[in-house]
Amino acid sequence: MTESEWGLYGVLALLYAGTSCLWWIPRAAAALRSSWWGSARCVAANTLLGNENGGVLPLNPLWPVGTCYVTQHLPCSIGAQGVLGFTALSYGTAERPLARPPRFVAWSELRGVEARDDEVWVGGASFARCASRRLARHVAQELERLALAPAAQREELLERELERAFDVVAIAGEAGRVERATAGLARGQLAFFAGGALGIPLVIEFARPWVPLAGLVLFLGWIACAVGAWRAARRLTPPGWERWRVVLPCCVHPFPASRAREALSRDALALFHPWAACKALAAPAEFEALLATALRDARAPYWPECPLEDARAREAERSWRARVERQLLRLDPAAAERVELVPQRLAPDCLGYCARCHKQYTRLDVSCASCGERPLTPFAG
Repeated sequence: MTESEWGLYGVLALLYAGTSCLWWIPRAAAALRSSWWGSARCVAANTLLGNENGGVLPLNPLWPVGTCYVTQHLPCSIGAQGVLGFTALSYGTAERPLARPPRFVAWSELRGVEARDDEVWVGGASFARCASRRLARHVAQELERLALAPAAQREELLERELERAFDVVAIAGEAGRVERATAGLARGQLAFFAGGALGIPLVIEFARPWVPLAGLVLFLGWIACAVGAWRAARRLTPPGWERWRVVLPCCVHPFPASRAREALSRDALALFHPWAACKALAAPAEFEALLATALRDARAPYWPECPLEDARAREAERSWRARVERQLLRLDPAAAERVELVPQRLAPDCLGYCARCHKQYTRLDVSCASCGERPLTPFAG
């Protein structure tokens, strides 16, 4: 290949990496990236490069055979008296994503609940933002259902909804459905990617007269990927824009066709809790490490725990966090028992620690700057 041909190929590689190997996900979301050769790894958006609205998630650029799921904590706290458009729960020990000014709405005042794109609106104003349109629709439907339900039944409905969100068996079943529906597409994508990345340069270098035929074969591979994306989308997405949002880019450009499998899997687990998805798809050692930070965050979240002074809002936030903590403990009781909620004192002069990140301090009149100036917990004795 000539220098100009290598330069053109380099430009195409950069375009592919920039347009197809990077996802923009909201700060309140987390991604589970999996591949054929290993279990899923959890990546929280609040640890990625970006701005206060979202972060850039890099996908595997070399072999488009894995799947990637995006999910998040429920973006609101649901209590007995109403719902708060805020959650104190976060991911790991990183800074909690910034949220818009929250509102508390009592059940008797909950009117005009609807999903607009990836946002839930209440009473004509934005109430909470979700990581996907699918989750926004689900949250709007659940809030309407809870508002219409008798007060005596809300407790049962809330517990049932949380059990559904933490259902590890259902998560594994949904992930398996995605794998089966896109298995053929994955093989076609791999052949198409290998042909474009390796086959065409070899033909240009060693068999230049065959370049037109190789280009035709690659074009047919693109068409095959687009058809495979349509067939998989029919099995995984409902009719309408959700289906065409994935298929149309595959029909107009080869780069999206080479990543259609990840596009189809992105929202497959959107209605499930991130830590339950980690339990179902991640390696046991990784899940146990995530569970430790999740339990500490549930008991001692990023400060302040609730930005409103309304007692009803604070009660909703505390009770919702307690419900989520109970579900976390049920995911793996044996691993939960091994979680260290009080760190070992590093030195005799360490007087206190942050209950969220476990940093230790030699003074008690300071706060943990890493966790939003959270007050310290003194060591016993």
